[in-house]
Amino acid sequence: MINIEKYINLKSYSDSPGWLGFYERKCRFSSKLVDESINVFMANFKKYLNDTIIYSSLICFCLNNNIPYKYRLLLNLGCLKLYSDCKDCEYSTPQRFNMKEFLFSDYNLLTNLSYIVMKNNGDIAGHCFFILKELSLLVYPHDDTGFGFIAMDGKLSSYLIVKKFLQNLNNNKFNHQIINI
Repeated sequence: MINIEKYINLKSYSDSPGWLGFYERKCRFSSKLVDESINVFMANFKKYLNDTIIYSSLICFCLNNNIPYKYRLLLNLGCLKLYSDCKDCEYSTPQRFNMKEFLFSDYNLLTNLSYIVMKNNGDIAGHCFFILKELSLLVYPHDDTGFGFIAMDGKLSSYLIVKKFLQNLNNNKFNHQIINI
C-alpha cells in the first residue's frame, strides 16, 4: 500500500507538495458537462489507467431506501460506504484520512467514482484519489466538474503530460491552471 498521506494536504489539495494543476467547468453545472469532463479525462489518460490504484474514503448520506443506482454499484464494491453503516467505524469522520485501497478493475469504476464526486449535491463526503502508477501521478475528481493533478515524484514527464492535456482542453467549457516549473 502506498502511503499517499505524504503527497496530499487534505485541507487544501492545491497546497500539496507536488500539485501540478487542475481543470474545472467554466459555466453553470450540468450533467452533460460532468459526462464531458470525465470523457475528456478518460480519453487522454486511458493508456495510463491499467495500473491505477484507487483510494476512497467516500461516504453516502442517502437513506437505505433511496440509494441511486450508481451509488449501489460502488457500495457493493466497497468504494463507498453508507453513513448509517459506519457511524462507529473509521469512516464516521470523512475529514480523517481513512482511505481504503482498491485496485483498478475497469473504466466504469473510475467513471462512476468521478461521476458521484462531480455530481455531489451534499449527499457524499470524503476523499477519492486515483494513482496512475506509470506516471507517478495522483489524480482527484472534484465537485467543480473536473480533475486535479499531483506529481508524486517530481518527474518532468508527468508534468509535461498534464500540461499538454490542460492546454488542449476546450477553453469555452473549462478553466484550467497549471504551475510553471
